[in-house]
Amino acid sequence: MKINIFLPGLPITPGGGYKIMYEYANQFVKLGHDVVIYNVITNSIFEYPHPHWLRYLYYSYKYPHFRPSWYPLLPQIVCRNIPRLHNKFVRNADVAFSTNFALTFELTKLSKNKGAKYNLIQGYETWIPNSDNNLHASYHLPLYHISIADYLADIVEKETNNRPPIVYNGIDNNVFKLQIPIEQKNPFSVSMLYSEELHKGSLIGLEALRMCKKEIPNLHVELFSVYEKPNHITEDWINFTRKPSNLAELYNLTAIFLSPSNTEGWALPPAEAMFCGCALVCTNIGGHAAYAKNNETALLVSPQKAEDIAEKLLILLKDNNRRVEIAKKGNVFIQQFSWDTAVHKMLTIFEQNGNN
Repeated sequence: MKINIFLPGLPITPGGGYKIMYEYANQFVKLGHDVVIYNVITNSIFEYPHPHWLRYLYYSYKYPHFRPSWYPLLPQIVCRNIPRLHNKFVRNADVAFSTNFALTFELTKLSKNKGAKYNLIQGYETWIPNSDNNLHASYHLPLYHISIADYLADIVEKETNNRPPIVYNGIDNNVFKLQIPIEQKNPFSVSMLYSEELHKGSLIGLEALRMCKKEIPNLHVELFSVYEKPNHITEDWINFTRKPSNLAELYNLTAIFLSPSNTEGWALPPAEAMFCGCALVCTNIGGHAAYAKNNETALLVSPQKAEDIAEKLLILLKDNNRRVEIAKKGNVFIQQFSWDTAVHKMLTIFEQNGNN
């Protein structure tokens, strides 16, 4: 099949949603499909500080034929910058595959020979400007929606009375895997993604970790981030790594992973950490629900409740047997979320629907 993938803007810095689409591109190519990725510089939904044409000229000059430096796209994959999603900029194909609701309005206007139209819903995108009415309107557009999580499918079904198929994200188990036996990990070590995006809950997570330090003097924390280390993190027991080159190694060095997000689409780092043998403490939200089963594969906490987070962390920090039990159950459970499974299901959806 010829598959066109459409991304909103240029993903210059790492992002989970882009990472998923890039991995789909790699997986499709490995199976013999022909993939072109289009970086759509502007669209009718977003507001920009400069005219659309000027934005396109700037980014095309600075990042011609943009390819991510932070993700190993296969060389067979062609990447193109286009000013907007329009027939004249897009080749004929069998599949037109986008992510982000803002692209769907122009995606539906593409001619039939550009391929059957699909949009991967990776989150409840209310944080995007002008999303309030347009987001729900996008669910009614004449294209195939695919969801990555049950709660997202619930939202679409409630809005449209049609439930989209669910394709859970995959994790590369050749990269994220046990390197240090679960029992041999430092039981007083915790890792966490640090983000300046408020919905990630990083400040609440740090508050909880500082509470734990008062009761666990040997506590060691590994933070990783795409952002620079903030000035308010000064403790010598907190190690901060910006853009780690080997994230799997970092997960393997820690016994517990904390994900304090207020909202997620389908959070990747907790799942990656589970593959690497971390016991998971995470918020009770839809974006964790596929793999975080309370008191089985994870300990669930209330969002924005530092005391609750600290309490659950301390359960595992003080009871090594419990930590090992949660980590082992989680490691077994998470194995089902493979790329082979995700890609097979996605291609089946493409083949069943054909060209619209």
